[in-house]
Amino acid sequence: MPTPRRAPLARQIARRSKSNLAFALTARPRARRADMMTFYAFCRVIDDIADEDDAPKAQRRAVVDTCARFLHT
Repeated sequence: MPTPRRAPLARQIARRSKSNLAFALTARPRARRADMMTFYAFCRVIDDIADEDDAPKAQRRAVVDTCARFLHT
């Protein structure tokens, strides 16, 4: 189960993406919604990093590492 600090950030990332999938996740049962939204937000951030060709590899890697630590805390 996500910690309370993860859920608001995940919702913010999902809202900013304006994705149909993010919207559909709001229809999931409350008990699973936060976990699924957190996973979606992680995937969204990783996808955005992959799309940033002009960012240095070390910078992109640092963001991925930060996201991984966020998921494991």
